[in-house]
Amino acid sequence: MNGGNSSVYSTASDPIIVTSVRVNEPMHLKFEIEAHQELVELYKTAGYESITSTEFIAGDHTWALVIYPTGNKKDNGQDQVSLYVRLVDELPKGKCVYSSFKFFILNYEHEKYKIIQDGRERCFDADHREWGISKAIRLQAFRDKKNGLLVNDCCTFGVEVYVANQIAKTSSLSKLEQKTSKSEKKTTSQSYTWPIYDLSTIVPCASSPNFDLGNRTWWVLLLVSCTLVVLSFGCLFSAA
Repeated sequence: MNGGNSSVYSTASDPIIVTSVRVNEPMHLKFEIEAHQELVELYKTAGYESITSTEFIAGDHTWALVIYPTGNKKDNGQDQVSLYVRLVDELPKGKCVYSSFKFFILNYEHEKYKIIQDGRERCFDADHREWGISKAIRLQAFRDKKNGLLVNDCCTFGVEVYVANQIAKTSSLSKLEQKTSKSEKKTTSQSYTWPIYDLSTIVPCASSPNFDLGNRTWWVLLLVSCTLVVLSFGCLFSAA
């Protein structure tokens, strides 16, 4: 169930950012981090600016969540928490995987997820395998205990990726128009009546006179027995 208020705001690197709140967990990845601050310091000492999640599958492709806990400064994300999606698959030159994505941050106090979504579809290819939001949330707001996002030095992130390259089922609806050309002949109902005045005289069979219907010449054969009457039709030749 979705719930809460939604808002739209703009930043320099991401013109259309949509935020909302929902109760349901992310479908594709839920990434829990314990001892957050200690882990950040360890990564920083080792020369890493980002934390990469375990890999997950979405839309027949392999992805990973990339978190810059103190902001991606190369993408104007200083003093922010920056969130990105990375396509793990190796793609050939010229191939593009069009995708949109949502990032999740759990609010422990309200037991709901804050959602930050890029409102634009992105092209993941060999040269651009990572897309995201450099200013997902201000670092000060993330660390503020009143916001319930970092509790006992623990936090939970998530992501959903929607791939648009999958082939959709195609259907169409059109107005059917019946067109009759001059060369087409209209079909009309035609009939022939063969009068029989005394059925007892037909032993064992009788044949009708020839008659024309639908540009063809026909006849009717009548077979009579004490228990059964059978009609048989035959076509002699085309009249035209």
